[in-house]
Amino acid sequence: MKKWRRVRKLVIMLLALGIFAPLALFGLSNLLLQSPPARDLLARKLTARTGLAASIQGASWSPWGGITIYGLSIPQPGPLLEAIDSPLAEIERISIDPVWSGLIHKQLLIKGVVLEKPQLALPIELLSQIPAEPLSAKTGVANPGISPEPPASAPPAATALAQQSGAIGQGPAPGEIATTAEPHPTEIAPKALSDPPVPISTPTVWLQIKGGRLAIVSTMTEQPLYRIDRVDGKIPFGGQAAKSRLELRGIASLGAELAAETELPIEWQPPMLDFPQISGEILDIGYKAAARFKLGAGIPFHIEGLIPPAEEITVKASQMVHTDIGSLMGRGRFQGLAFQPSSWHGEALLQAKNLRSTYGEQIAEFDRGHAIVVFRNGALRCIDARMIGENLSVLGNAALLSDGRAAANARFVASPEALVQISQRTRPSGSGPPRLTPLSTPQRAALDLELFGKLGEFFYKPDPASAPIPLK
Repeated sequence: MKKWRRVRKLVIMLLALGIFAPLALFGLSNLLLQSPPARDLLARKLTARTGLAASIQGASWSPWGGITIYGLSIPQPGPLLEAIDSPLAEIERISIDPVWSGLIHKQLLIKGVVLEKPQLALPIELLSQIPAEPLSAKTGVANPGISPEPPASAPPAATALAQQSGAIGQGPAPGEIATTAEPHPTEIAPKALSDPPVPISTPTVWLQIKGGRLAIVSTMTEQPLYRIDRVDGKIPFGGQAAKSRLELRGIASLGAELAAETELPIEWQPPMLDFPQISGEILDIGYKAAARFKLGAGIPFHIEGLIPPAEEITVKASQMVHTDIGSLMGRGRFQGLAFQPSSWHGEALLQAKNLRSTYGEQIAEFDRGHAIVVFRNGALRCIDARMIGENLSVLGNAALLSDGRAAANARFVASPEALVQISQRTRPSGSGPPRLTPLSTPQRAALDLELFGKLGEFFYKPDPASAPIPLK
């Protein structure tokens, strides 16, 4: 009898241990995940994966609820940390639904991911943080400024800054973007990534976004350049082919509402994730855009956008300033590997005819205009921008290098009398008459403006003879 009692006690103890030990381990593991050392370890692993500093407030797991990460925050990189108030990324809660059996084979297989209140604040100056290839001895120049004596026959060469990126010869010629001989397209569909579909029988894997927010910001403006106040929806990124859509609300630019709400269609055809062509308007200018991502090594992507040929457009910048455009068209593309920023490159061309700009009671007319923009090796360059008219022409170029240096130049070509009137709006009050650049004919002269410097330290010159004016 005593032997039976001992056996019964042992069985009860083993049952109790089998029940309470897993519960104790479960509770202890979650307490450990909330501890500072565990949070720091998870943050370091995220930093190693993304290359960006990260912090988290805590984490937990359960067999029924999966893995949860709370309070993920990624600050702005480098010098942008003090210049931009909002962090680069914040996510209130990340829920991961793993396939637990995969952990036995040391594989993290995922059924789905939910992001609650993800917020992105992407500064355009982030381009200056993209690593660039080392400059060669021939292209490296120490001085980021502009020569104070630009040649009379052309605007000051801000493209000399772009040459420092080592990629000046790699940009496409204007004809590679669009030519008058080639009809301007009216529809787009990225075809650069065109692998055949891969049949998959496993269930679709979803990334769900709840209450997301996106803002494109800059240190040079208080208002976001572009923002989406709320993003909701599901994005397929694994398993069987599927279709979905994202709901976007509160789309605005510089405080002006562009659209109250819209939907972004999504198509998943393994291994391609397509965002088919969408249409819309910005400042009454119609546009179309489409994108494709290949979910594989590096995640290649290809994004295209165009402004279909349009006529008789009015762009109102404010009550005082507006421009009437007789005809307008544009086209651009951006591509590379998502996780290799140094591979990103793109170009865009905008063409217009019969422009009439009004500023209060002043009117300027131009026969034609265009702008060519190229992004290569971490350097964003406006190779050539100009508006040509009979009485006034405006020429310009600009560059933002991968080390944060930037320069922009504008040249106004008109009669000396007209340039003096223009300078009244481009020069500080009380600074006296401008120094004009003489041209080959005395009936024409040039007024050259310069902007140069680096992030947080820019200078402006209202003419070549003026001392640089710090901009705050």
